[in-house]
Amino acid sequence: MCGIIGYVGFLDAKKTLVDGLQTLEYRGYDSAGISYFTDDGIQTIKTIGKVSVLRELVKAQADDIISTCGIGHTRWATHGGVSDTNSHPHTAGKVTLIHNGIIENYQELQRELEEKGKYPVSQTDSEIAAMVIDDCYQGDPEEAIRLATGKLTGAYGFCIMFEDIPETIYAVRSGSPLVAAHTEKGSIIASDMVALVSHTKHYFVLQENHIAKITKDEILVKNEYGDLYGPTIHHISWDVGAAKKGGYDYFCTTLSISPLKNAQKINEIGERLSEAYSVLWLPSDFKKREGYKRSIELSKEYNLYRQNFCGCVYSRREAEHE
Repeated sequence: MCGIIGYVGFLDAKKTLVDGLQTLEYRGYDSAGISYFTDDGIQTIKTIGKVSVLRELVKAQADDIISTCGIGHTRWATHGGVSDTNSHPHTAGKVTLIHNGIIENYQELQRELEEKGKYPVSQTDSEIAAMVIDDCYQGDPEEAIRLATGKLTGAYGFCIMFEDIPETIYAVRSGSPLVAAHTEKGSIIASDMVALVSHTKHYFVLQENHIAKITKDEILVKNEYGDLYGPTIHHISWDVGAAKKGGYDYFCTTLSISPLKNAQKINEIGERLSEAYSVLWLPSDFKKREGYKRSIELSKEYNLYRQNFCGCVYSRREAEHE
């Protein structure tokens, strides 16, 4: 899954973005890039390879450039091979964006754009999304985003910059997660809270089909009807150290433990996962049948397409015969 970060505020955006991408390396990727506002418009630096390679490129090409607003991305290649051209961010006309997800109908959209004489330079579905937004843009960014996303089929989390609207990032999602926060040093948005914890302990989850307008002074969110929406603020109880490997080679490993003997520890882990990833934690002291039945009830209650539950897992057979 790709890593996404956007920042606008009072800090050096280039450094903030690259540092943020480094915290997202665990997600797996093959290329990385950033785009940022300057006095001469939006500039982009992207490359295949590690974030450390991107950091050196940014230092070599833009160390003396002042920027306080930008977006960054680590890509895991899906549509199109591993190349600088296919890496993010992508620019089409006045639109520059980063994307996490898959646009399922991108080929159909590409044919429609080509009929208008508009051709992509990459092989990616993400560039097609940027082109669709630019094609819909007539000066109102939120209207363009709503029109464009109405044409998209699939999953997406977008952070978008418009060339003629400096120091502003727009974000929208469907299926792919985005979390955001406003601090005294500016506003930040990312695909994972590990990119936020060094800046703040307070965040909110951008709801599906809501559009966030992100500036250094505030984050304004509008729902699918265009009405202002006040998101619920959550608190992060862990620090950035807990999100790192702590000297281990990998982010996950196999634990040979007994759930019955370690229920308290497992519950602590589950509660942390629940807070970090907005999943429902069914603790181990739930009776088997009760926990299973409750998960089914909640999935129906919230009409969940994906059942995001975690806990001390019992099989369906065990639950039904308890």
